[in-house]
Amino acid sequence: MFSRFAAFMVALNACRVEGGTSDEGNAAGWVRVHCVKSWFRKFKPFAFRITDSTSIEGRVVMDIQLNAQIEATNREKVAEYVLTTYGAGERFTKKDVAAGAEVSDNSALKVLGQLVETKQLCAEGEKRHRKYFLPDDRGEKGAKE
Repeated sequence: MFSRFAAFMVALNACRVEGGTSDEGNAAGWVRVHCVKSWFRKFKPFAFRITDSTSIEGRVVMDIQLNAQIEATNREKVAEYVLTTYGAGERFTKKDVAAGAEVSDNSALKVLGQLVETKQLCAEGEKRHRKYFLPDDRGEKGAKE
């Protein structure tokens, strides 16, 4: 069942595969797989390596090593984007953050609200006119909720 599902998923994705030889040119033997196009959400690039050996009984043993990148959560993306992009007191909107952190407007709004609740961010204004900013180093919050 799983192999049919995996084959179906591969058929609906256009992938680019790089490397894969274990000769002197690519001593590590890692194969890198990238999603070029997909009917579904594109997957993050990953790498794998297959090494084979012969067991004592004379059987071929294949060792598969997978190097998968785990995608950051929306909270991590938004927090990192805000901290690395804006200075203390600099105003920004949820649309600015959503575009920069590559998350949806709703996800950005949810995470920004959580950051305001935990006092990591300040906010002013209401609804569509709400602006967010990092508190300054002097401890002045100025947040209106």
